Amino acid sequence: MEVFRPGAVVLQCGADSLSGDRLGCFNLSVKGHAECVRFMRSFNVPLLLVGGGGYTIRNVARCWCYETGVALGIEVDDKMPQHEYIEYFGPEYTLHVAPSNMENKNSRELLEQIRVKLLDNLSKLQHAPSVQFHERPPDTQFLEADEDEDNKDDRNHPDSDVNVDCERNRSLPNPPPPQHMNHEAIDQLAREVESTLIDTTSSKGSIVAAEAAGLPYVKAEQSPENVDDEAGPSGMDQQ
Repeated sequence: MEVFRPGAVVLQCGADSLSGDRLGCFNLSVKGHAECVRFMRSFNVPLLLVGGGGYTIRNVARCWCYETGVALGIEVDDKMPQHEYIEYFGPEYTLHVAPSNMENKNSRELLEQIRVKLLDNLSKLQHAPSVQFHERPPDTQFLEADEDEDNKDDRNHPDSDVNVDCERNRSLPNPPPPQHMNHEAIDQLAREVESTLIDTTSSKGSIVAAEAAGLPYVKAEQSPENVDDEAGPSGMDQQ
């Protein structure tokens, strides 16, 4: 109850553990059996009692009658009142059943072993979030395998992509350092190219060279002679 903190409890009250049961081999009294109900009621949670086994009918009726009173907080008198089934409970006509002189084979050592085993099993179960339960560490602990350690050789394999890229980068020549020019040198170069292009506007090679260099150039007006020379004999036909 302390570990699970249930919101409600269903308690099955089988009575075949009572003394004198036809099939059971236990020796519980009615009061001893009802102590379980009293204990569960002490937690003050909703409690639902249901029936169970029991093969000496008159003793089962005695037990469940008394436990109903325990669940309601009522102490039932041992002396039975008159009712239509009173003859089933003679010759004593009492509620409680006296335990027999059966030998108790439950030694204290055995009961302690059972208690320790139950607590050990309980410590391995999931508890309520708000409950702190100290679990007993297992006898053997298995360390989880480190996948990185297992695959260390695979990562450094000569044919891996990482190693191939590294080898390729090492085999490439180092690129030459970029050459930086100041603004004055660029302007001087532009003026020289512009002057050269003005003098040689008829040279297509110079214009192509200027375009390839990404520098501005100025086309000079072409004379009619240059136009006729470039057009050739078929110039009129092309127009």
